[in-house]
Amino acid sequence: MGKWTDKAKGIYLDDRHTVTNKELLKVDFIIAWAGHGAQIAQKFTQHVQTAYDIGVPLLAYFASDPTLYFDMGLDESKWPAPDNDPQIKALDRMLKSGSVLRVFHGIMIDASMRIGSDGKTITDGWIVSIARHLQDMCWQRYRKPIYPYISPSTVQAYPGSQQFAVWLSGMDGISIWKSAYSNNPAVETASWDAFPIPADSESPDPMYAPAWYFWRYSNTKFIFPGIDGGAVPTFLYSSDRNRLYSDLGFTSAQPIPQPEPEQPPQTEPPPEQQPQPTRFITMEEKIHLLWLAHPELHPRS
Repeated sequence: MGKWTDKAKGIYLDDRHTVTNKELLKVDFIIAWAGHGAQIAQKFTQHVQTAYDIGVPLLAYFASDPTLYFDMGLDESKWPAPDNDPQIKALDRMLKSGSVLRVFHGIMIDASMRIGSDGKTITDGWIVSIARHLQDMCWQRYRKPIYPYISPSTVQAYPGSQQFAVWLSGMDGISIWKSAYSNNPAVETASWDAFPIPADSESPDPMYAPAWYFWRYSNTKFIFPGIDGGAVPTFLYSSDRNRLYSDLGFTSAQPIPQPEPEQPPQTEPPPEQQPQPTRFITMEEKIHLLWLAHPELHPRS
């Protein structure tokens, strides 16, 4: 057994993907694109339903947009409260139906954006500050596990960054992207029954963080039966399915098979309870019984 065999395995679905046959899916969890900044996803609720129907937990994947806060400066006292925050407004549209939370079990916040729409590079301090702000708001509002996610290329773009070092080292763990197939990127059709996992020689690099939670190990490598829209990214969790479900507070909606109740051993009933053979009464016996039942007809002496 390889070192990744017992890890919880999942897939990532976004607006490109349409699940055409849910019965084929064999995964432990689903991560679904919920939006970016003030932009919302188009198929998030469909993917929520897919996860619910196959009985696995769903994590909402949301990408932070630090440029939405440029006019407010790094003074956190000027940042909007959750009810007025542009990113929380977008998340609310995905994660709530009216005032009721949809069925999701955690939030993955991607803090990888480092180039603004104007082509300018965002500072490391700004990226980290907005990521922390979004993490705090999401926890206060939804009370679900929060998993920060970042691409190594973002951290590597700021060599020696103390901002990233302090932020990442201060967390219990980080979710990370690192291809396990950089030497063999050709697209393949994967099997649900033999879910593709990395070679034992591959592993994620949490950089400054002490550990990793989720590892996105393929992005454009695998196509899966039952899902249209191109390649489906794959994830591993750092522990097994039971630990993941415990961390997420997830209880499967699928009924757990129960063993048939044990039947007591069959015993012979006592003689008085055993069925007796049917006996027919003769005509003479009928007349005799009738005679005994009517003594008034007997002759008097």
